[in-house]
Amino acid sequence: MAERISVRMERVDRTWSDPSEEQLYDLISELNLRHQFLIVDRVDAPNDEYYMQLRISDDFSYYDIEYRDGGPDAHFTAVVSRENEFGAHDLVARVISLWASGQDGWREALPWERWTPARCGCCGELIETTGQIDFGFDLPDVAYDKSDTEVEKVNLRLVRVDGEGGFVRCVMPVALTDDLRLVLGVWVRVSDADFEHVVSVWSEQAYRDLVVQGTLANMIRPWGHEIYEAPLTAAVHEADKIPVVDASEHPVLHRVLTETWERDHVLSYFADALPVSFQERIGEHWSIERSAGLSARVDDHTVRFAGRYRTVLIDQFDDRAGRSVDEFLDVLLDGGPQLPDDQMCWRRAGDELRHARWMETTVDGHEQNEVHCFVVRPGRMLRAVCIHDAPADHAWTMHVFNSMTYRP
Repeated sequence: MAERISVRMERVDRTWSDPSEEQLYDLISELNLRHQFLIVDRVDAPNDEYYMQLRISDDFSYYDIEYRDGGPDAHFTAVVSRENEFGAHDLVARVISLWASGQDGWREALPWERWTPARCGCCGELIETTGQIDFGFDLPDVAYDKSDTEVEKVNLRLVRVDGEGGFVRCVMPVALTDDLRLVLGVWVRVSDADFEHVVSVWSEQAYRDLVVQGTLANMIRPWGHEIYEAPLTAAVHEADKIPVVDASEHPVLHRVLTETWERDHVLSYFADALPVSFQERIGEHWSIERSAGLSARVDDHTVRFAGRYRTVLIDQFDDRAGRSVDEFLDVLLDGGPQLPDDQMCWRRAGDELRHARWMETTVDGHEQNEVHCFVVRPGRMLRAVCIHDAPADHAWTMHVFNSMTYRP
């Protein structure tokens, strides 16, 4: 029998072919803040636009589940509360299993709503928008080098770490420009006595009045060591939510909690895929948009943005030979394919030259579209290679090209 589905988990370097219902159930059990997404692709479909995706929220209170049925016009989403943790787990596992096996019943199991993204004003490209970004740390930093036997999970939001004490899961909101809010799921180290008190009231009526005094137990960039282990106060604002970090006597952490921070600067420190697009700095003089849904890493000196069916490879070059911008560009274009005029774009503005060229290529038997984008200034150049599977994504590549910016 031909393979029907493949399953992969975010940041896990393997896939599962045609897993059983029991295997799917176990994989969903493994979702956490490090592996937050489970994606099921329908291998026997006519194109790559048939999939189901499950995400566990940063505070573990709900699942986001989506399916796409052939293209962006058939994209639906639903939210499943995890108030009953086991019931929610059973429900999403059953929905995914029915969908994966081609059986009926999964559409009626959830209140699906059409997923309606916004469109970019520059190029009309579909983009995701949100007023809030949730990002969580699944453990206190001191627990990452410990074995499983050294980390006791009292529940999903309370842990003890051998030799380190007790930690309470809290949220820490940070205001960003453009009316965006970054909500960080962090861990707070508390005294042994306070931890026992938190454990005793966690599921009781007294939880409503809980105030947590402790220190920040995660390294959060861009502030890093400046606020790591800083003292803070967190309080319960809503009875069904975890405590909120809302005060600190530490001068830097106080500023983090009370001031509005420049969104592009802060978000550039998060390598994980985020639900919004933003300008990411490349070196000292350049920036380029990292589109919603793309993670970031550096391979040698190349910056790589990557996501589902989209990749951007970014390099910067310096010219120490004093060549003109045209001569400098010719060095990189030398030996490349000759292309017709309708597969190229040229723009000049003052002493800046912008050039893009697009083509279809075949890599390991797989056809893909490539757009090579260049912005050349006297002595400097930024190159971005946008790789995508769908020809309709050409508008997205032009948007990335337009976003390439020189910063003196």
